[in-house]
Amino acid sequence: MIKKTFVKFFRKLFPKNVTDFPITFISNRFFVERANREPILVVGDWQNTEYDSLRKRFDEVYSLDIFDNLKVAKGYFVKQSVEDRLPFPDGFFKVVIMGAVIEQVWRNRDALLELNRVLDPQGILLMSVQFYRDNKFHYHSYSRTSFALLLKHSNFGLVE
Repeated sequence: MIKKTFVKFFRKLFPKNVTDFPITFISNRFFVERANREPILVVGDWQNTEYDSLRKRFDEVYSLDIFDNLKVAKGYFVKQSVEDRLPFPDGFFKVVIMGAVIEQVWRNRDALLELNRVLDPQGILLMSVQFYRDNKFHYHSYSRTSFALLLKHSNFGLVE
């Protein structure tokens, strides 16, 4: 019974006629389907999951991480923390994607304020957040309320 329920739910998210999505990560599909204009900034995607999927559809996809990434074309990768001032002008990006990263950022508000600066006023920030997860690599643990408050104090609205 549980397996049938899961399959039904999965097929609602991933209909059989969908052929352009080879990766079964739900967050990846969520990000890739909602990224509809460029330039795009992907933050903390050390495995290139979002980056590779987006590069199939867009030319201007940038990657930002604290780890080296030799797969990203020169000029499209920045090795630095998202907490510090980014080397992009105000309002440069139409879409910023940050999947399960904010929990690992010590100065989370600084990071979101900086992303807000480089995001176009009509742009969109796509994020995934792990709620209440105890992890030795996480500086922060969020509830829906605490995360909504962080977004508000970083000048972002919340859309679920």
